[in-house]
Amino acid sequence: MAIISKQTDILRTPQGLRRKILFIYALMLGIVLVIVNIYPVRIMERQIVDTARDNMLSDVTALSSILRQSSELSPDTISSAIGVLRLDEQNRRIIVTDPSGLVLYDSSSKNSVKGKVVVYAEIITALGGEDVFYCIHEEGAFDEWAAAPIMRGNLIEGAVYFYQQDVESAKLLGSVESNIRLVSFAALGLSIVAMLIFNRSLGKRFSALLVGVREAGSGNFNYRIKMKGSDELTQIAGEFNELSHRIQRSETARRQFVADASHELKTPLASIKLLSDSISQNKNISRDTVDEFLGDIGNEIDRLIRISEELIAINKADFTAEENYVCNMADTVERAADRLKIKAETAQVDLQVSCEGDCAVFATDDGIYHIVFNLIENAIKYNRKEGRVTVTLKRVEDNVVFTVEDTGIGIPLHEQKRVFERFFRVDKNRSRATGGTGLGLSIVKEWTDKLGGEITLKSTYGEGSVFKVVLPAYTGEAGV
Repeated sequence: MAIISKQTDILRTPQGLRRKILFIYALMLGIVLVIVNIYPVRIMERQIVDTARDNMLSDVTALSSILRQSSELSPDTISSAIGVLRLDEQNRRIIVTDPSGLVLYDSSSKNSVKGKVVVYAEIITALGGEDVFYCIHEEGAFDEWAAAPIMRGNLIEGAVYFYQQDVESAKLLGSVESNIRLVSFAALGLSIVAMLIFNRSLGKRFSALLVGVREAGSGNFNYRIKMKGSDELTQIAGEFNELSHRIQRSETARRQFVADASHELKTPLASIKLLSDSISQNKNISRDTVDEFLGDIGNEIDRLIRISEELIAINKADFTAEENYVCNMADTVERAADRLKIKAETAQVDLQVSCEGDCAVFATDDGIYHIVFNLIENAIKYNRKEGRVTVTLKRVEDNVVFTVEDTGIGIPLHEQKRVFERFFRVDKNRSRATGGTGLGLSIVKEWTDKLGGEITLKSTYGEGSVFKVVLPAYTGEAGV
């Protein structure tokens, strides 16, 4: 009990686990919100830039293609080409230069650089023979630049330069970003409320489990955890209740066993104490009486030894792990019968044994011996004079059947269900007279169960009893 109590001290409240769950949830929610706010905006921004690049490069190359077909580059031919393509209808600044960078045409009237040499990076790149496009998104607008060379054969005759500022697309992107942020905060609020409700419910369920653990730690195995649902915590609660039930049964059986064992051990000890006190306190006691008392003390000591041996046998049946042994049950039956022949002759009981050879079982010889010896001994012990005990052992399909039939006193019907209980006796006075401890049949039952078998009883009071033990036969190869 102390070990369980110390372990439950570590888990006094579920707060630690709940904090960890909240932290993990907050971290994951934060990551999701960042992704939700950034990823769609970046995708839309990329689409705007790609669209602008396609449009501007298409227009700048179209203008370059028309201009290279002109006989010469002049403001008039450039203006005419722009009109043909309707580029003057768009809100763009258009600059056309000669091969040296001298501006031949500038659509801007405010900051015109016409007649000047410009060193814009885009124009320099275009004069090098490459198309170029740049875009920057800042301060609520997309600033976009594009340039292309004017080629005539392998010669560069000049460059075409476009610049435009897209405010509308930037406003649309900002509006989408604001809406996403608003929806995200709304979702965050709802998620927090849902998480708090979930956390409170989870806390109650963990608290219920901890209460059950504490109750078990204090020795209250009658406590059951009540929990609805079908999740893992409900399964844990069910397993806990089942474990508590098994511990409760084991504890009840243990207490009953200790009480019965104490009673059985106390009786011969009390007799020994009484007899020894009678010898020591009576100075005038005769030698014959002393010898009689010493004989009685020896009988009680023998009784203590038998009880101790049978308690050890029960302990082996309860706790010894199954070992990989194969036992020839016929040899064990014949050995037990030989040992009990003298006892049968003394009790004037006819002991008949019939064994088949092929009766191997997957068990230790020790376990089989406890079953065989106790059943045959009981049949002899509770028989009548000139009675008979018939022992048979045979193979029936995949089972080995061991039967002990006697012509003894029999067992009343209302007590037949209890004969396998520890320390139970049908006739207590006769059991004590014959040296019975009330443990023999319980040893047989526990070893039979341990070996995966079954024991049955048929008895008619005053006529006799038949005990039948059925064990799984060993079907492996010989010599294993």
